[in-house]
Amino acid sequence: MKVKLIVSVLLVVLIVGCSSTQKVKHDDVIRINKVVETNYDVINNIETYIERPSLNWEISVSNEEFCDLIYYDLAKNIKSEDLYDKLRNHYSDYFNRIVISMVDSNDEIVFEYVSYYYVKGSDIYGDDTKNKIDNFETWYIRDIVNETSEEFNISNDSF
Repeated sequence: MKVKLIVSVLLVVLIVGCSSTQKVKHDDVIRINKVVETNYDVINNIETYIERPSLNWEISVSNEEFCDLIYYDLAKNIKSEDLYDKLRNHYSDYFNRIVISMVDSNDEIVFEYVSYYYVKGSDIYGDDTKNKIDNFETWYIRDIVNETSEEFNISNDSF
């Protein structure tokens, strides 16, 4: 009986430990966040964290009209800094997806922007040379309020 209890407790600790979030404190991320925050007065707060398999930005805004512009500015900075390689080498947690969530004053997600390192829906192999790489070029944008979605290529398109 005692052994079952100990095993159960260890299993819970292991599960909780594996699914934890890790706040990102990398210098490049802090700098990018400050640049974006300075560009838009409507940003109340920016939090960046890794929760496998995602690198997440949660941005609290006071005016939803600027969400697309904030996303575009942030996504361009992410690409120009090549954050995937820098953060992959810095943090032990692996991520292959970036999620930028815009949150309103009620803490409700109003827009969500998602991109992948690998082509969405493709098979992922241990040998990375066989994988189809998107490298966060294609973004999937969801307008939660109006229930619409679209695909956007950050390299080919502009707002």
